[in-house]
Amino acid sequence: ISFDIWSDSLNGTGFGIDQTSFENVPADEELKITVTFDSQRRTLDILGDVEFELPVVFNEDLGSILHIKASLTMPTLNFSNMHFNFGNVIVGQSRVLTLQLQNLNKVQVEFSFSEAQYTNVLYRSLAQGVAPAFTASPSSGLLPASSFLNVELTFSPKGDKNYSMQFPITIKHNTQQSFVTMRGNGIQLKIVFDPPELIMPPINPFSEPSDMDV
Repeated sequence: ISFDIWSDSLNGTGFGIDQTSFENVPADEELKITVTFDSQRRTLDILGDVEFELPVVFNEDLGSILHIKASLTMPTLNFSNMHFNFGNVIVGQSRVLTLQLQNLNKVQVEFSFSEAQYTNVLYRSLAQGVAPAFTASPSSGLLPASSFLNVELTFSPKGDKNYSMQFPITIKHNTQQSFVTMRGNGIQLKIVFDPPELIMPPINPFSEPSDMDV
């Protein structure tokens, strides 16, 4: 027996069949037809429960239908917090807060943090080439199924000002980026003199020194 599987309905779905044409198959022989899924070949934006019908043609008058069913979902990560407030931090010092990434999927998920950027687009363009005040460690990784990872977010202010920035987070095979926002204030150390001004009393040459406390 010979037959062909018409797989045109799979174009752009990411699904494929390793072999579509069979010739002179002996009687009572068992055939294994392998169906694969490759997200790199996926061009159609379809999610959820899907079903594809593939005609199996034996001749002009005889055929059958092969049904392929699947449930397509985007890989995602759960974040313990989407916003972090570091409060006041002295310039030259650092403060670290922890973000936990949770992979509740049944497959491993690859992620990466882009460099922290200002939430204000104008500030973002002015800050190009300047080291960001916020960093993430590790900034990328492969999270196994049903596992979690702690990521250290560090705030190291560069000046005496307020910071409002965000981390764009990319999850491989997910078309939508996630964003974790951060706020913090850089504080300069200052010395205050009291009284702010001293008026020394007059003294004669070669007299005892005149002392005053500040």
